[in-house]
Amino acid sequence: STQSTWGLGEMEWACAEQPSMECRKSGGMEHLERPEIRPFVPSVTCKTQFPITTLQPIFYVGESFAQIKTDMQKFCDTLKRPFHPQFDPLTQCILASRAVSRGPRTSTVHLQAEKQKKYFEEN
Repeated sequence: STQSTWGLGEMEWACAEQPSMECRKSGGMEHLERPEIRPFVPSVTCKTQFPITTLQPIFYVGESFAQIKTDMQKFCDTLKRPFHPQFDPLTQCILASRAVSRGPRTSTVHLQAEKQKKYFEEN
């Protein structure tokens, strides 16, 4: 199926030393050899724009899961309205530390297309 092929492509893109051209083309990244790796800094990571219809061109990594968790907690403390997500291993869900309401759903297809076009023109 296309979805399982895409999943394998994502795995190759994320893990392979040299992702194949087939993988890069199917994910819209034929112009890149492989994803860029940057250190995980939540205040930077949260501002990074990504095209949502292609593979991620940038991956953020940390020294360890514990360090990422600590960095994320510190970042959440700096927010005007602190928000602390917690993983519940019993339900395997992320729980919010305060009430979060979602705005009305609207189509952002045209905005996504514009952002993706701008992203690839700049990079």
